[in-house]
Amino acid sequence: MVKIGIPKTLAYYVYFPLWKTFLEELGVKIVLSDDTSREIIDAGVKETVNDACVLIIKLFHGHVLNLKDRVDYLFIPRLISLNGQTIYCPKFLGLPDIIASSLDDLPPILAPDIDLRKGLLN
Repeated sequence: MVKIGIPKTLAYYVYFPLWKTFLEELGVKIVLSDDTSREIIDAGVKETVNDACVLIIKLFHGHVLNLKDRVDYLFIPRLISLNGQTIYCPKFLGLPDIIASSLDDLPPILAPDIDLRKGLLN
């Protein structure tokens, strides 16, 4: 069974029920990162550039590191607009790319664009 990892940070806390249902209906096993801990924070801080990243981005790195050796794919959707009007901050828009370019030996990243400015069915 294919295992897809979802970092337990940022949009996870709002959209996990949707992602869980969708992915399980496709027949995949979902693997979550561990709860945020000092180890996860320290791992993320160690892997990011101090001047370029806010704490939440560093934390996201730590959650990805926590998952990377336990899954076949990482699920990091590119959240562009979820209310059809407002666009997310550039650091969140680029998060799949930031992760892919800053961490080594990652499984493939599944990064679908989610942009409701185009409607529900784009």
